Amino acid sequence: MSIGEKIQNYRKAAGLSQEELGQKLFVSRQTVSQWESDKTVPTVDNLALLKKVLGVSVDALLGDADGDNNVPEPREHYIFSFDDNEIKQIYKQVNRKTFARMIILSALLIFSVILSALSVKNQSAVYVLVFAGFAGVVGIIKNIIIYKKRRPPFTKLFAGKTFVYNVYDTYFTQAVIQNDEEIKTNKIYFNLIENRIDTEEQILLIYLSEIFIIKKNELTEYSAFENIIRKETTTSYPKKMTKKQHLLSVLLFVSSIVSFFAAYIVFILTIAVIHMPVQNAAFTLFAFLPVPVSSAVYSIYLKKRGCSSKKNMIAGVIVGVLLLFSGLAWLFMQY
Repeated sequence: MSIGEKIQNYRKAAGLSQEELGQKLFVSRQTVSQWESDKTVPTVDNLALLKKVLGVSVDALLGDADGDNNVPEPREHYIFSFDDNEIKQIYKQVNRKTFARMIILSALLIFSVILSALSVKNQSAVYVLVFAGFAGVVGIIKNIIIYKKRRPPFTKLFAGKTFVYNVYDTYFTQAVIQNDEEIKTNKIYFNLIENRIDTEEQILLIYLSEIFIIKKNELTEYSAFENIIRKETTTSYPKKMTKKQHLLSVLLFVSSIVSFFAAYIVFILTIAVIHMPVQNAAFTLFAFLPVPVSSAVYSIYLKKRGCSSKKNMIAGVIVGVLLLFSGLAWLFMQY
């Protein structure tokens, strides 16, 4: 193995790009590139700095094959690249939950405003409802614009680039290649991975808000990437719910969503058919509050038993707040 190859291997094992190594050695990236391609060799002063920065002896850099034993050999080696369609699907997967929640909340607001406007007689109240509905529409449009605006920068991170992964016992390195030039190198320890998102074709690893994309169909059997879950913390992982717990969780979640629409249907029918005053009909909205409250309480119950059901808490809180405040609004709007 040549001196240049050794420098390159040690640099990648240290998680440094050519630019970063050059900065630490007070030389240019081009100089490092020439060393690694064996066009030139480091000076004595450069070797002394290399020893300090890379944490290896000069003998390991200049010696024969015996010195090569210090160079870690990767257990796995992969080269990934991504086309536009793959990047588009990955972006959707990463952002869909966040934007879906925002749009659903805005849609619920618009729906409640429309149903309320159909039964209100006070003109001032109509103006207030129209404004609230307009705010909901603006919220949806804003979320869509943000979703589309963030996509080009995300695409730029992966389009036209090649990602070279070397997997070692406790960490992996990633070299980013663009136009046949290495522009970045990362070194990530497995136990520091913060989160993992699985799609049908990729594994997305999250570390310090940076995404590392692994193609499942190109992984070797028993790959280390398959065993990565998420960063270990002092909090234990949620237990798996029993079948009865899961069934009740789903029923309460669905009931919470349905209760919102059912409450407003009953509210409007009470006014239109029974001709009940709006202030009195508002109590029909409160009558449905136990459903979302039960969903939120059940989420707390599961958490105390080591399980987790965030969707029950989210649905319970959102629907409960909407029913509570819309009911209060109808109680006092006519005064």
